[in-house]
Amino acid sequence: PPAGPQPEEAPPRNIGAAIISGIVLGALALVTFKIGPAAAVALVTVVVTMAAAEAYAAFRQGGYHPVTLLGLVATVSLMVATYNKGEAALPLVLVLLVAFCFVWHLAGVEQTDAVRSTGTTLFVFAWVAVFGSFGALLLSPTIFPNRHGIAFLLGGVIAGVAYDVGALTFGAWLGRHPMASVSPNKTWEGFVGGLLTS
Repeated sequence: PPAGPQPEEAPPRNIGAAIISGIVLGALALVTFKIGPAAAVALVTVVVTMAAAEAYAAFRQGGYHPVTLLGLVATVSLMVATYNKGEAALPLVLVLLVAFCFVWHLAGVEQTDAVRSTGTTLFVFAWVAVFGSFGALLLSPTIFPNRHGIAFLLGGVIAGVAYDVGALTFGAWLGRHPMASVSPNKTWEGFVGGLLTS
C-alpha cells in the first residue's frame, strides 16, 4: 500500500448537528422532489458529485493520484446523460473518461504512474458515479412517467436513512464488537441494527 497517513480514531459524532442537518437536508430533498424530476436530478447530481469529490480526495490522501477533474466532469456528465438518454449513456461517458485520462497522462499534465492514476479514477467513477446514476435513471420521466421514479428513489433514500439511524442507535447502545480497524466506531451490533431498521 502507498505511504500515507494512518487512520486515526474518529472524533465523537455530534448527534445534535447530525439530526439538524438531516432534517434540513430531508426537507430540501422533499421540496425538490415535489417540484419535479428535473429539480430532483439536479439535487441528486450535486450529492453524487460531492460524494465523488470526497472519494477522490480520500484516494489522494492515501497516496494515489486520480485525475480528479476529469472524474468529476465525467460524474456530472453521466448523471445528466443518464437522465436524458437512459442507460445507453454509460458506455459513452466511460469511453470518453478513459480516453481523456490517456490524453491527460500523455500530455504530462501530472507526472505520476498513469496506470494507477487511471485505475483509481475509474474505480471512483464506477463506485460512486455509476451507482449514483441509477438515481438519475429513476428520475427520468421517459422511463418512469407519472413521477413513479421519484417514489422509488425516495423509498431508497428512506431505507438508507433508516439504516444509518438504526446503525448509529444500536451501535451506540449495544456496540461491543468492532467491524474493522479502518473504521473504529463501526460495530457488528450497529450493522445488524441498521439492517433491522432499514
